[in-house]
Amino acid sequence: MEALKAKLIDLEECLFEPKVRGSIAELDKLLGDDFIEITAAGSQFDKQAALARLPFESPPLIQAQDYQLRMLAVDCAQLLYRATMVKAGETEASVSLRCSIWQLRNQQWQMVYHQGTYC
Repeated sequence: MEALKAKLIDLEECLFEPKVRGSIAELDKLLGDDFIEITAAGSQFDKQAALARLPFESPPLIQAQDYQLRMLAVDCAQLLYRATMVKAGETEASVSLRCSIWQLRNQQWQMVYHQGTYC
């Protein structure tokens, strides 16, 4: 379980990286075709919207801590954590609780759901 937790944290944190966020090919590998995100502001979007938006926006600086892993099924895991984020062009950080659901598909973990809630 600790090895899986470390792997999913690594994958989650890849999505924080400007290089990955700026690559449609990398995002396509990490996000499931049925991906849904609900933002901290309450907006909802799917994979196509993420691929159309993320590579072209200035990435925020994200630091995460307090990771928890819950197995929802043998091939499905929920990763919970606290994120501190500074958006590009801003100086004040916001803190949110985050939840991602990762599913194992064709021997590759993909994010199928993500939500952030401001603290």
